[in-house]
Amino acid sequence: SVVAVAAAGGEEAAPAPAVPAADSADAGFARDMAVHHQQAVEMSFLVRDSTGDEEIRTLAYDIANTQANQRGM
Repeated sequence: SVVAVAAAGGEEAAPAPAVPAADSADAGFARDMAVHHQQAVEMSFLVRDSTGDEEIRTLAYDIANTQANQRGM
């Protein structure tokens, strides 16, 4: 209604964006980024497991957690 639109600052809410097609550039980018983040997790664990340096182990653990979080794991 006009009253609801006026009360909300005069703007209607934008419609939700459409889901991209599986073969779209957006979907391809999302898949590529998921692979990128997973590779970062795996590399971080390789570094963490191959060093005795606690600072490097801590950094590798932090990177793995951040990348896993960005991937949604």
